[in-house]
Amino acid sequence: SRVWRSFLDGDDEAKKQRFKLILAVEDGPWLVRQAFIKKPMLICKMLNARFHHKPEEYLEIAFDEANGAAVGIVLKSMRRSVLSCAVLIEAKELEELPEHLLATAVASFTDPSKFCLPVQ
Repeated sequence: SRVWRSFLDGDDEAKKQRFKLILAVEDGPWLVRQAFIKKPMLICKMLNARFHHKPEEYLEIAFDEANGAAVGIVLKSMRRSVLSCAVLIEAKELEELPEHLLATAVASFTDPSKFCLPVQ
């Protein structure tokens, strides 16, 4: 679609303004469910992101790791939670509506100690 092509052809700043994420805790502790309200957010405004794109081959989006008390609470509760997310590109013009999902994923009862983070 035109929106997807525009996203891929844009520079990193343009991509950061359009990359939208919806996070939800489907099952888990009350506090964690309240932290994720199933509302679309431009995640790149909250976390620094780097985009790596090789046309016709791949698109990779790498986020810097977050820290803070809230992140610690969420990570500790992941073992008792079912998290879901959806990815979409934000429409900037009326003719780009409705927005369409690009991908969805579910993580059930994930052990964050098993995450593989690249060495910096």
